[in-house]
Amino acid sequence: FEVPLKPFLNLKLFPEFEVNPAVVTSMDSKDSLRIIPRNYLVNQLSDEVLEITNLTGIHSLHEEIIYPYSSPKLAKLQDGRLLALWIKDDGTKSDNNRTSLYFSIYENEVWSEPKTVYESGRADFAPQIAVDGNNVHIVWQRATQIFGDTYEIDTVLENMELAYSKFESDNFLEPIIVTENTGKYQMDYSIASEDGTTIISWCENSENDYTFESGMNNLYSRILEDDVWSAINIVKLDVGNIDDLESGFLDGVPQIAYSVEVSEGNETSYELV
Repeated sequence: FEVPLKPFLNLKLFPEFEVNPAVVTSMDSKDSLRIIPRNYLVNQLSDEVLEITNLTGIHSLHEEIIYPYSSPKLAKLQDGRLLALWIKDDGTKSDNNRTSLYFSIYENEVWSEPKTVYESGRADFAPQIAVDGNNVHIVWQRATQIFGDTYEIDTVLENMELAYSKFESDNFLEPIIVTENTGKYQMDYSIASEDGTTIISWCENSENDYTFESGMNNLYSRILEDDVWSAINIVKLDVGNIDDLESGFLDGVPQIAYSVEVSEGNETSYELV
């Protein structure tokens, strides 16, 4: 469900509005939402295609009928294989639950038949990926329930979670839910992995306000080490208006870098923390 105010709202059953999020601050975005039609299933919405190829144009993974917000990711494993990850609507699920997370492996100059990471029947959105040798770790946003034909945007925001899975051999393992079901929407999430340790970080607003106009914006993280998950860490409360966030490592220690909006008079700038 895409809204015009913040680019990190990753629920994209709604179209992205062609506006500058920095200057649109008073729009009632809930009134601006409309669900996109599914005529892309017969390739009538646009000429968009999903194409993953090398510079020669051969050995490509090509899909002509795609969900307009496919969020493709590509990663190289230590053994030379490639893994492609994207969001797809195959037409089998209802309008408000239509999206599924797909993957394909490139090996011996052939892309494998695309298949779902894990089909829950619920909507999947916007994967992030981290590679540690031949281990691939992913996190994505997923609905906590199958939505009906009617809904309120607040209900959607209150029923989202972050799911994690690890790629082993030729398939992804059953997902682990990273976040607690607190009714808060997870924004600007990120994942990184190094030497057997994985960190996932994200932001939540205390009032579930995706515009950041009310409530506190709080940073959280969880760390996976030796196949054991930490509790949810409170990284920082009331961090300000976050523009972007990345997870990573420095000298083997998990780190989080983010930029926040800084206002002085009529001037607005961003600083990296």
